[in-house]
Amino acid sequence: MRISLYEHLCTDTLRHRETALEVINEIDKAAGEDIVIDFSKIRFASRAFCHELMSGLRCRRNVRLEHLSPEVQSMVDALDRPKLRLSVKLAGDQNIIEATSAETKARVVDWGRMARSLKADAMSEGGEESHKWVSREYVRKKLGLS
Repeated sequence: MRISLYEHLCTDTLRHRETALEVINEIDKAAGEDIVIDFSKIRFASRAFCHELMSGLRCRRNVRLEHLSPEVQSMVDALDRPKLRLSVKLAGDQNIIEATSAETKARVVDWGRMARSLKADAMSEGGEESHKWVSREYVRKKLGLS
């Protein structure tokens, strides 16, 4: 069975969880059949729609998604990203608990590796001096932690 989302839902924009449930209900009617969900002509799918659809498809092995635009594919891929985990650090007599992700940790490790590979002096003579104070909030934003 082939379900063209554009023809079935009469829209190129998929925003709501309820819309995904309609698709899941259609799939349930065709129990046992191989299902192809065709995303042709779909320009946008919200995270809510994709989450509900992929949650409904989790146990089904006979369903394939086809013709996803790069935007829709990136939204589906985003659902597979690692979730946040808690990181506990000791600072003197205080425990600091922060939410981190494996992706963020990998980015920090890669950045550290790159910074250590540079053959530049921390303070070199010549050129214009540029000391800049950077706030904690700015750093967290740049590292994708806020």
